[in-house]
Amino acid sequence: MKNALIIIVIILIVVGGIVLIDRGSKNSSETGSKIDAAAPDFAAGDFNGKIISKSDYQGKNILLYFNEGVGCPPCWQQVVSLQAEKDKFSSLNTEVLTVVVDPAATIKSTIETYKITSPVLIDDNKKVSTDYEVLNMNSSMHMGQKPGHTFVLIGSDNKIKWVGDYPEMNASTNEILEKVKASLQG
Repeated sequence: MKNALIIIVIILIVVGGIVLIDRGSKNSSETGSKIDAAAPDFAAGDFNGKIISKSDYQGKNILLYFNEGVGCPPCWQQVVSLQAEKDKFSSLNTEVLTVVVDPAATIKSTIETYKITSPVLIDDNKKVSTDYEVLNMNSSMHMGQKPGHTFVLIGSDNKIKWVGDYPEMNASTNEILEKVKASLQG
């Protein structure tokens, strides 16, 4: 019995290692949107059905925050933190938009629970997430299905200025503000 248990543990360790190696190889070539590339257009509804598009923010910078959506408390804590610093982002002429792939009906209670007032785009057809190449980033725990914890900064010139992927799912809002500021100056 003891030998069987040892064999099972060894098998689990080997299989776990293979899964981690395989996941790493899928991500190694995936870098997300390219810096200085033209930002793809987007239009998606919020949980009330209001269509939000990139053209609504002409002359402004846009920080897209892609996350796992429902069932990811750290993602929503990040949204709350970003929302709390709205004035600091505004001083950088930057609007923050959260993007999730969950259906609108599913996300409404989460938005109410966390008292989210900033825009949340419902990308349930995954078009925005696919166009911005965030479904296979290192932070994605659901490869190809949901984004992880990824930021894409679009400058007012419609060029991608910065892509930040946070597999640890904990990005300091001050760090994000500094990255935005530095990317817009550079």
